[in-house]
Amino acid sequence: IPVSTLADWVAGVAERILPLVDLLAARVLRAVVVRTDATGLQVLDPRSASHTVSGTMWCMVGDDRDVVFRYTPTGDGATGPWTFLAGRVGYLQADAASIFDRLFKGEVASAIEVGCNAHARRRLVALLATDCRAAYPIKLFARIYRIERLADAQQLSVEDRTKLREERAPALREKLHRWLLATREHEPPGSDMAKAVGYILNQWEALGRFVHDGCLSLDNNLCERQLRDIAIGRRN
Repeated sequence: IPVSTLADWVAGVAERILPLVDLLAARVLRAVVVRTDATGLQVLDPRSASHTVSGTMWCMVGDDRDVVFRYTPTGDGATGPWTFLAGRVGYLQADAASIFDRLFKGEVASAIEVGCNAHARRRLVALLATDCRAAYPIKLFARIYRIERLADAQQLSVEDRTKLREERAPALREKLHRWLLATREHEPPGSDMAKAVGYILNQWEALGRFVHDGCLSLDNNLCERQLRDIAIGRRN
């Protein structure tokens, strides 16, 4: 079967299911928690000198693990999250990329920012091989995640998970906060450690929002996993 015929079949199916995709996107926007992330994508384009262009695939995950993808030819906010998530007023979990700021500041939406502790932890893990000081905050992150594993093992309800978090997480976060402030005070501003610490402190409130609401995740890994197939295909 010619490739052009196969491509036409895929395009035909895409056109017919578009109303369902739009309904799914609307359902995601009504979710209690919306998680979002994006990844780059190489797209065939015969008009380009290299016959490929760089696009962006945006992913949004709602309640009940509803997942919707949106493709944009660029990574700009105007064609991406500022359009897809316009008017959002509930929880929105994303990394600390500045492209999402307008969604939290009332410019295109008034969403409630929920940070990603995995991103925060990852910056410290990257330093561990060259700076042993990173071991202590990583240990505190591990203890915070241990609370979640306990809640999962006991299959706690949202209310009970919130109670468990409020009992155990604040003390760990306070230790982490003190370490971050002390480290920043004596660290050269341009060092990798200072940048990692600054990232966490700048996101501190958003990173801790999970403590008081058991429906929130500590990180955005669920959304990142939806993009894994694209990342594997890109590497291949």
